[in-house]
Amino acid sequence: MNFFAAFQSEIFRPLVTILIPGALAISSWLVALSWKFPGFKAAMITHTTETYWVLFFAITALGILIEDCGARIEIHFDKLANEKTKGKHDEQWKEYLRTAFVADPIGRGYARSLVLRLKFQLGILLGSIVAALGLICLMFLGMDCRGAILLILLAAANAAWHYHAVHDVHQALADVRATLAGSIRIVPPDKQ
Repeated sequence: MNFFAAFQSEIFRPLVTILIPGALAISSWLVALSWKFPGFKAAMITHTTETYWVLFFAITALGILIEDCGARIEIHFDKLANEKTKGKHDEQWKEYLRTAFVADPIGRGYARSLVLRLKFQLGILLGSIVAALGLICLMFLGMDCRGAILLILLAAANAAWHYHAVHDVHQALADVRATLAGSIRIVPPDKQ
């Protein structure tokens, strides 16, 4: 059995775009619930299998909500790019959507990796914000203020870095889509 086959399949996309951001977002809130309600912590320890299932569903649900919010941010970036290019961004995007490829150009694989990266970065950006809010809650529950503030600043810096990265990836994706919407060059096997 090939361990890395999972990373080449459809399992990798939900892991990166839903589960990791959802787990990041829920992490500080789970600690806060455990601190505030000792019975909750005891129940998690006693009923581990059920806890894992509930956590999996909570992480998945939160991850889906984060992905939805990330899509809204992406739409906002699309509107800004469309205004900046006087409608050309939207026109190129629609032209790309109407394209049916006979052969799979190299650029499509790159576009897929950019989409995955964009969705991951949007998820981590939003997951960091939700985790920072949980850290603020932890501060009110008695967490050391210096440690909490340091973690909140790290979460804010992480969110800011990913916001900047999202902007760059969004632009790169727009450039790749515009290129793919143009004519495709097919190289015969004897010319490779």
